[in-house]
Amino acid sequence: MQRRRFLKSALASWGTGVLKVEGSASATPTSGAPRAKTPLATPERGEMAAVALYAALLDGHVETLLLEDPPATQNAASQPDGEDNALEMLGCLRVTDLPQVAGLLYSAELVFIGECPSTYDWAGELYRKLGAANRFRRVSNVGDWRPSH
Repeated sequence: MQRRRFLKSALASWGTGVLKVEGSASATPTSGAPRAKTPLATPERGEMAAVALYAALLDGHVETLLLEDPPATQNAASQPDGEDNALEMLGCLRVTDLPQVAGLLYSAELVFIGECPSTYDWAGELYRKLGAANRFRRVSNVGDWRPSH
């Protein structure tokens, strides 16, 4: 549990967008009691969208995730000089890639802002087959988004 809390706090501080948390959980994660879903909307862009997807998956209580121009995959080479974007999360590709993480977030609302790579069509189809097509959305800018509740 300590590692999960550390990861969530580290990810929140590294984010490029605004992290907004409203309300409070019904119990702390260490109490053993179930935790209520917390209304959370975090707009993340580019490679930070990958971090947001994994953070939401590890948390398990995120209701809404806003992703602006997310990477199509983690299987992308970084620059030789170490500059620019890098999606190096060791060992992740042995198990899954970003579109599958998005699908594993079913029933959370996923909102893609701007470009949404076709690799995420798999997650959109999963949401559709599970009867939640309205919770997997694409909008041209964040101002077009309204919560689906």
